[in-house]
Amino acid sequence: MATALYPGSFKPPHRGHFNVVKQLATGNATGKEYNLDNYQEVGDKILTGDYRTLSEIDKVVVFIGGGVRDNVDQALSKEIWDDYYSKHLPSNVEIVTGHNNPMLEAKEYAKKYPKEEFYAITGIRGEEDYIDLKRLSTFKNLENVTGAALTSPQDRKISATSLRKAALDGNIDSVQDFFPKELSGDDILQILDKLKQVIIAEMKAKELESPLSKKIANQVAGVFDAWFDKDEPVKDPLREGSGGTPIAPRSAINSSDRNKLDTLYHRLRNQIGDDFYKIIFNQDHIRIQLKGGGLNETLESESFDFTPHIASILEYMIDEGMNILPIPEVKLVRDEHNAKELFGRTAHYNPVEKEIVLYIEGRHPKDVLRSFAHEMIHHKQNLEQRLHNISTTNTNEDDNLLELEKEAYLEGNITFRNWEDGIKNKEQDLKEESAYNKYEKLADELAEDLLHKFYESGKTKWSKVHRVEEDFIDFDLEVTLEFTEEVEDMDGQAYAVTDFQEKDIDYKDDDLIQVYIKVNPYIEKPYTLMQVTLIQFLVHEMRHLIHGDGTNTIPDEYVREDNKVRSLINMGAIPAYAYRLLPREIDAAVREFAVKAKTTGDNFDVVVNTELNKEGYTEEEKSSILQAYKRHIKKNKLDLTLEQKDQQLNFYLDMDGVLADFDRRFTQLAGQSPDDYKNEKGENAFWDFIDEKHKKVFWVGIPLMKGAKKLADSVKDFKYQILTSPSVKKQSEEGKQEWIKNHSEELFGGSAPLIFFRKSGEKHTIKPSLTKNDILIDDRSKNIDPWIQAGGTGILYKNINQVIRDINNEITSYKVPGKE
Repeated sequence: MATALYPGSFKPPHRGHFNVVKQLATGNATGKEYNLDNYQEVGDKILTGDYRTLSEIDKVVVFIGGGVRDNVDQALSKEIWDDYYSKHLPSNVEIVTGHNNPMLEAKEYAKKYPKEEFYAITGIRGEEDYIDLKRLSTFKNLENVTGAALTSPQDRKISATSLRKAALDGNIDSVQDFFPKELSGDDILQILDKLKQVIIAEMKAKELESPLSKKIANQVAGVFDAWFDKDEPVKDPLREGSGGTPIAPRSAINSSDRNKLDTLYHRLRNQIGDDFYKIIFNQDHIRIQLKGGGLNETLESESFDFTPHIASILEYMIDEGMNILPIPEVKLVRDEHNAKELFGRTAHYNPVEKEIVLYIEGRHPKDVLRSFAHEMIHHKQNLEQRLHNISTTNTNEDDNLLELEKEAYLEGNITFRNWEDGIKNKEQDLKEESAYNKYEKLADELAEDLLHKFYESGKTKWSKVHRVEEDFIDFDLEVTLEFTEEVEDMDGQAYAVTDFQEKDIDYKDDDLIQVYIKVNPYIEKPYTLMQVTLIQFLVHEMRHLIHGDGTNTIPDEYVREDNKVRSLINMGAIPAYAYRLLPREIDAAVREFAVKAKTTGDNFDVVVNTELNKEGYTEEEKSSILQAYKRHIKKNKLDLTLEQKDQQLNFYLDMDGVLADFDRRFTQLAGQSPDDYKNEKGENAFWDFIDEKHKKVFWVGIPLMKGAKKLADSVKDFKYQILTSPSVKKQSEEGKQEWIKNHSEELFGGSAPLIFFRKSGEKHTIKPSLTKNDILIDDRSKNIDPWIQAGGTGILYKNINQVIRDINNEITSYKVPGKE
């Protein structure tokens, strides 16, 4: 027998949650076991009805997450479970609170009982929920925990999000559908009463701080207090119709309930009014919305500091080359009597004193500043000697004055508008830059801290569960860092998990980022590569948290979920490059590449083109991706430049017989050439002489080939790396890496290139697909021929002069990016 672990947010718990627990506890749950390797296959089977009854479960433990959603907290969720749901559940159900993260709480629970078997429960409604199955990774180190995916067709439309929305809409009939059928009408009424604050919180979400709005909110609360009468039981939903008449559609309600809603509608209008709220009676429910504006506090000119803004306008006019020097005197006047007059003065200019007077009493500061811009045009006219012959202030009496006023109105308003737009754009740019930089700074600090702890651990593989809590973002971070020779340089993956789908089963109260990075410890600066990669991953995934429907969503940056498309890409139904065109991925990738450019010092467009070239996209696919990135950069006014570049030349240099004189080294040690030695003693004796007798020392001591420096110099302006074949002994790889390190100064100016290993005859597998710009320089046809067949360019090394000639021919025929 086994125990079912059911972690979730449950804010609030609904019928779907209840039914899952009841079915598990009574041995009637339907689903399938799964693991991280087959979760998609299992998900497909479950959704097509291929599942079994999980009858071996004898206990269910419900783990409630911490945090708050729309005023529903852990305590209220547990109260609903304990006081209303538990009495309709078997005694083998346990409700647990504690850890903020329910997944980690469930993991700790399973660790306490290593001899017991557990199922980690996941519920799915469709392919969009497959990502939830990946959360099984939380238990990956526990052999006593198995994943179990469940589905409940009758509850697939039920979610905590839709329950909160239904409660807010006030449709009592539909609200009852979200609760277990076992509950009485009185139970539902009491739960709704407890959720009342959720309804009010939603109504007040956009404007809660002014005294007026608080007063109105209290009035709304009073109406709901009266409406949700604790002494009045909730009746079962009525369905009008006779035995031969179809039941009315759900949107139509009986006359008695409609009369009650009509009474409530008028009660709301009478008590809170409609000056600030829009109260809508939609036949079967009432919707209350905040009207635009109305509640915003007035910007009072009495407390407003005009000085910096006036100075800014003057600075703008000077920068625009307007003739306003010397600057006039400016006086601010408060005149209550003038403010009460319909035709009171707003501002005037004294050409003799070169003085501007602004009347500010009872006026919005923006209006005052617009008047200032108007009077500054008169100051400009005065400096141009155009105000001398004006003897009246009546534009009907002097055509010249009329023209001067037209000019002041037109030029003054345009000047003010241009200044205002400039300030807004600058503030927005600063705001966006500041917002972006704080995420980048956080990623940098996290990466530095995690790498430091990884280093201190002394381990080659290290994991950390970290809680990130900032005033602008908070999430759980699960990081695994590993040094391994299984990768050539670096490999990694990262996921951001949010509640951007409405789910039957909510697993986490907080957003989650999972990162796994592997780096080859023998490459140059492995910690630096790991740190830069970690920063990129964190920035990328934090953007996904902002895009989604989780706890960190920023409404203005929300991007609709795209899991169905992702599933089609994973299944091969849509080309792989379409992943780069997903709206969420476009923004996250652009931000990630910008961080990499800043970190490495490379140009942004070089970083982007290099990354896309690594993926092996066709030119058409790459062009589509770059166009999408350009549109995103332009739309969001990002200070980034992106141009498409042809794939740059990419040289792969063999070592033995190209850079390193293998034959000379062997002859020095054996007293005869490699070919003579093999002919005399055989292939096995040949390799035993190298790897058994001389071991790593053989490889480290190989001398340079004649012309090796000349060869390295010929490719130094392009991307290049070492691609060599090792012997059957691992010590050959170690020796070759040490050789590169020892000769890096002499050959490569101190910066050692990356070194990759492939068996002889398999060097063409270094990339998924080769292009003509991928050039292999090797002394064996066994490597050159398959390289060319795979789409690359091969140069067979015969002598240094020949190979330099062939390299120069390739460089000459290469189309330099950006040039014809």
